Amino acid sequence: MLPLAALAALVAAHPAEPVRVSVTELTLGWTLEAPARLRATLPGCTHDGLWRCPQPPLSVHFAPPPSGAVACVSRRLDGWVETRVVRAPASECRFAGREARHEAASVAPLDFLGLGVHHLLTGLDHMAFVIGLFALLGASRGLFWVITAFTLGHSVTLALQVLGVVTPPAAAVELLIAASVVWVARELAQGSQREDDGARAAPARPASLALGFGLFHGLGFAGALGQPEWEGVARIPALFWFNVGLELGQLGLVLLLAAAVATSTRLGVAAALGRAASATIARVIGAAGMYWIAVRLGF
Repeated sequence: MLPLAALAALVAAHPAEPVRVSVTELTLGWTLEAPARLRATLPGCTHDGLWRCPQPPLSVHFAPPPSGAVACVSRRLDGWVETRVVRAPASECRFAGREARHEAASVAPLDFLGLGVHHLLTGLDHMAFVIGLFALLGASRGLFWVITAFTLGHSVTLALQVLGVVTPPAAAVELLIAASVVWVARELAQGSQREDDGARAAPARPASLALGFGLFHGLGFAGALGQPEWEGVARIPALFWFNVGLELGQLGLVLLLAAAVATSTRLGVAAALGRAASATIARVIGAAGMYWIAVRLGF
């Protein structure tokens, strides 16, 4: 168990939040705020304390390209604000500009589809919960309803928090997400024993439990985004595309797991590997969940 705990200690539960880059118009020029490691510049502009640009800058260039997501915000003196989100290996953020206001309103939210996929597939606590559900229920109709319930739960609370209806304490949310990982690991570990005793391997009412845990995961999705990324973007379309991205990432993960099970079945090794794989998954995600709980409690 100690090697597994050590492995868990090496991983972070959430992907890093998008790096924030801000381009702001002042009376005499422009300011550019960005982490030093990005070495951000405004193409076509000169710098002498302020950035001097012959026309409003429509891009921010990075050298080298960022390793993760970057949220770029452009603010004009007249109040026009635009946000773009790019991901590695993109070397620049491009703004549509005030002159293309309608285009910006319709195109910018599409950035959030890719951000949603990226966030799901790099959010290890969310992935651990979905993997645990798959291992617990297998590729069955029951899994479909459980994943649907989980999706419904996190979609509702994601929308409520992004739209400012609820603002729960982030620390409590993160702790409950870690607890959900430990719960699914415990259920998975006990599944084999229940089968040996002649009982059903899955817990009673798994869809209801997945719905409840989905509510906490949705708050985690929203909390990791933060409000600056939504500035200057029509929130309903942005929220829609971000959620679509989350679901595509979740679907891709489930399909990958189902393909692995189908392959092992065709090779005739599913029965031999099934219980050992379940036990290993339970130990790994259980150790990770306990580590995340300890960290989030301040230990």
